[in-house]
Amino acid sequence: MRGILCIGLVICFTVGCLLITPATGEMQIWSTSTVLAYETTVRPERECVGRDQESRFDFDARMYSEATLEDNFCGSSLLVVLNRETTFNHLSSFDTLRQNRFSGVNAYSISELTSLTREVVYLQRVERRMHSFRYAGGIQDEPIVEDEDFRSIVRITLNIDCRENVLRYIRLLKRREYILYVGPNFIHEIVEDVSDRNVDDCTIETNIFEPLSKIDWNMLRTNAPQAHRIATGLGGGVTVGIIDTGIDGTHPSLIPNLNNHLHRVFQGGRMSSISVPNDSGNHGTRTAGVVRKVAPNANLVSLRVDEVRDGNIVFFSDNVILAVNHATANGIDILNYSARARCRVTNTAPFNDPALAHAINLFPGLFVAGAGNDNRSNDTTPF
Repeated sequence: MRGILCIGLVICFTVGCLLITPATGEMQIWSTSTVLAYETTVRPERECVGRDQESRFDFDARMYSEATLEDNFCGSSLLVVLNRETTFNHLSSFDTLRQNRFSGVNAYSISELTSLTREVVYLQRVERRMHSFRYAGGIQDEPIVEDEDFRSIVRITLNIDCRENVLRYIRLLKRREYILYVGPNFIHEIVEDVSDRNVDDCTIETNIFEPLSKIDWNMLRTNAPQAHRIATGLGGGVTVGIIDTGIDGTHPSLIPNLNNHLHRVFQGGRMSSISVPNDSGNHGTRTAGVVRKVAPNANLVSLRVDEVRDGNIVFFSDNVILAVNHATANGIDILNYSARARCRVTNTAPFNDPALAHAINLFPGLFVAGAGNDNRSNDTTPF
């Protein structure tokens, strides 16, 4: 078995992490006091041992946005999850969907955020007729994606940037039977590092079998040395996607671990390729450095999703969905996400983003997200 260690501080130097099991959709807070390691095969089982089927994420549930002007979201776009019938009626081509499904909305453009996954699902269904599935050059019994769970996620870009219009269009579209969910394009903030350490604090060469120094506080806090003793492979053969501000592709400690074929930049609801990744704020590089220390043989992929808004680095839901879609279609095993959403008025972080939840729950690997950054347990109020 090829394994990887996934420690609470892999995410964003917090005291805990949020693990979302794709098979169930259940969000679990694993504190660093109880979690030493998470070990997974390259293609983890979709069924979660010990969980009954009633807890499985319901891909057909209609969800209604409760967003208000107090929430932090973009005024120029909204996100839509289509139902199963509409999704599969347009599986081979998305173009015909644009013509009449979103009448009444003053839209500048309509695009699909899950196009790569849709292509995989379409090919799987074609190959099913040929009685074989192909993955990574071989034959396998299971599909890459559970195609019956796939639902298209659409981004509608508006002609006018107006948050009130976003809420008005949500009320209009949620009445249509072919829409499972319509909601804002939420703005997420980076879960900031609680230390003032620079990038090298998490990426300097360290022998993981030697005693750790005090600058390796994140490794000590998560009991990484104990985890290393029970791990197999130390991440060899496993690919970890860092959804963040990017990774410094010239950093000497990280170059050996970078998979330069899969790096992507997601901005403005669009994806672009990049051979040598860069980092806009060092946060993604520090996070990648923690992953490398925990799992020194793992492959790292930069999935940069940051944009600048009012002088601050933020992440938008649509870009994160694109990143998850890219990972799903390209066999990335683990995704690491370092952001959260907050209410603009109360500054609290309750979060409900069904569009992003759909993308995460279709992802066949492990999705790890920040569980707060306040040096306290939040088990009773996740994320």
